[in-house]
Amino acid sequence: MVTVRALPVPAASVRLADAVATFLDTIAVANTRHGYAVPLDRMVRDFGADTNVAQLDPDRVTGWFTFAWGGCSAKTFNTRLTALGSACGYWRRQEWLAGDPLVRLRPRPVPPDNSKALTRPQVATMLELDVPLRERVLWTLLYESTARAEEVLLLNVPDLDAANRRAVVTRKGGARDVIVWQTGTARLLPRLLAGRKTGPVFWELLGDLQRGERARRCSCVTRRLRG
Repeated sequence: MVTVRALPVPAASVRLADAVATFLDTIAVANTRHGYAVPLDRMVRDFGADTNVAQLDPDRVTGWFTFAWGGCSAKTFNTRLTALGSACGYWRRQEWLAGDPLVRLRPRPVPPDNSKALTRPQVATMLELDVPLRERVLWTLLYESTARAEEVLLLNVPDLDAANRRAVVTRKGGARDVIVWQTGTARLLPRLLAGRKTGPVFWELLGDLQRGERARRCSCVTRRLRG
């Protein structure tokens, strides 16, 4: 009896430059697209624009990637590897690539970074400091809501829904979103507002922020004029 075996079908011949451009076009978020383009554009430069994606060799790709990012931090190493992994996954779904040229590469463990994070006792100590009420409200709201300082400083009184412990903020980029807070803010906020129904919540601190921004812009202009 004769056994018939199916021969493997070669992946389609697609130029690396075209494959990279097509993949990047699928990414809608500009920052993500820019970040993914860093390793992919370098791959095009180093391997050649006309390289067939299906012929990306794991040994060569591993050596190239290690040379390019082996000396970087674990975070950068993993970010570049993630970008290439996403691209390779997309190319396989298009049947431009049969194997995995990243098969010999593994993400590196990232050591925890506790330099910016305060412990709970440290936070509790800070929130109990003898400081003006507005600072206590601001610090407590930032801690409980995890919002950015600028988002909170730009809050107006009508943005607040005190009964439900939430407020509408403007995120970076202009998107409107909701933040929520807990007991600490709920206890302090009425004292700060003192019955106010309009105006900025942190009007004095907002003035400092705006003055600082104007000073920063003035400084930038001055440096340009002097340069």
